Amino acid sequence: MDGEMHLNQWGDVVRNEWFRTSVLKPYVQLDALIVMPNHIHGVIWIRGEGTARRAPTIGRFGASIAGSLATIVGAFKSACTRRVNEIRNTPNLPVWQRNYFEHVIRDEAQLRRIREYIACNPLRWAEDVNNPECKLDVRPKSEFDEICVGARRAVPSGLRLSKSNTTRE
Repeated sequence: MDGEMHLNQWGDVVRNEWFRTSVLKPYVQLDALIVMPNHIHGVIWIRGEGTARRAPTIGRFGASIAGSLATIVGAFKSACTRRVNEIRNTPNLPVWQRNYFEHVIRDEAQLRRIREYIACNPLRWAEDVNNPECKLDVRPKSEFDEICVGARRAVPSGLRLSKSNTTRE
């Protein structure tokens, strides 16, 4: 709505679970976030040392590694799915895409560009081909398309009403 996202109950769940992540996992520091009608963008910092900050070289393929980004994102998506399905009375119905997109931020300049992309994402919603009201045949290209391509359909459709979602209340 006018370049600003307003959340319904499902969007509130996603936003609240995002902020709850750093409470449940003190080694997680949250940065920029935007909950869009069909996806989210967020920056997560994993503080400290250990297995969460390096790829495993031994162990069972596909096994969860405590403190890893995959485990953090999996727990977040699981909590959101459980709560969204309770609201809409749809047990075990999928809410998220199967995977997620991650990108290692290498420097302050890149972090600044990514934060700007996240903050400006609502302004581009009118031109997003995943927006049912979009009149464009092709979405305009941006320098961040490679960064955010995997995030589509990450949040159920219909997140249009309620409060602003970029900050914690």
